[in-house]
Amino acid sequence: MYISSGISSTSYNRTSRVALKQTRNERRNTWVIFMKWGFALAFAIILFCGALLVITEASSEQPASPMEGETIVYVAPGDTLWEIASTAIGHHGDIREMVHEIKVRNGLDSELLQSGQMLIIPN
Repeated sequence: MYISSGISSTSYNRTSRVALKQTRNERRNTWVIFMKWGFALAFAIILFCGALLVITEASSEQPASPMEGETIVYVAPGDTLWEIASTAIGHHGDIREMVHEIKVRNGLDSELLQSGQMLIIPN
C-alpha cells in the first residue's frame, strides 16, 4: 500500500525555489544597505578630514612681512621671549608690554619658542 503525503515533488521543489529566492533577495538587500551606509560613512570621514585640513592650514598663518623699523630675530637655543623683549626694548619701557606686542605681531599663542624660529620685533 502506498501512502501519499499530499505534497508532490513538483510542488515541493517549487516551494523550496521560492524560499531560496527570498533568501537571496534578503541577502542582496542587506548587502545593498550595508554598501550604502559604508559609502555614506566614507564620505563623512573624507569630508571631516578635508575640513580639518582647511582649519589647520588657516591657523598656521605666517605673520606679514616686516615693515620699516621692525627687526627680524631668529631664536637661538635657550632663548626666551622675555630675554628677546628685554634686549629689544633696552633699559627704557615695560618688558611685559613688549612681550605682548611680539606675541601679537607674530601670532603666538604662548611664550614657548623653538630654535630657529623667526620673530618680527615691532619698533
